[in-house]
Amino acid sequence: MLYGKDNQAMKLSMRCATIAALLIVFFAPLAHSTEKCNGYIYDAISAGDNRAIVVNRITHYVGVQDKRDVRFDASFGNFGSFYEDCGNDTFYCLSGPLDIVIPKSVAMKQWEYNGLSCKRLKYPQGDTFRVTCTSSRLHHTGTSFTYSPSRGVLSFGNSPVGGVTRGNGFVLRGKRGLFSSGHNP
Repeated sequence: MLYGKDNQAMKLSMRCATIAALLIVFFAPLAHSTEKCNGYIYDAISAGDNRAIVVNRITHYVGVQDKRDVRFDASFGNFGSFYEDCGNDTFYCLSGPLDIVIPKSVAMKQWEYNGLSCKRLKYPQGDTFRVTCTSSRLHHTGTSFTYSPSRGVLSFGNSPVGGVTRGNGFVLRGKRGLFSSGHNP
């Protein structure tokens, strides 16, 4: 009789463990999706380039880290600096280590704002378009980036923090980047 009670207790314990595991599998994505976005990670595209550009929304710091060990709470380093949100009613804008200006109205094809003169180029994927900007600032070559109104900044080329990348650039790690719907700095 003792063996039967132990067997029943074991079965009950296994059922509880199975239910707990199913609850974790079901509710973990829901909990994750409600977390506040702390920032964005953009990985270097070039093979062998282990850099990542990390944009921290809390501290307003943009830094270069090793993409194999990225952390939003990393110390401020020599390879980065603080950004300024220079946006207004007409433009999304970051100034500093990343110079990005995007009109909130996607109908705009050319614009000038915050020392950048930009134009939108066609891009063959959905709501995505390519932007190239030149700068009026000394020692700044301008920047280029790919943007989607639904997903935000998906990739970028030249930038003060990433350097001149000669077409290789940095690509978003994850689903939503800078200036994506509901996730602005």
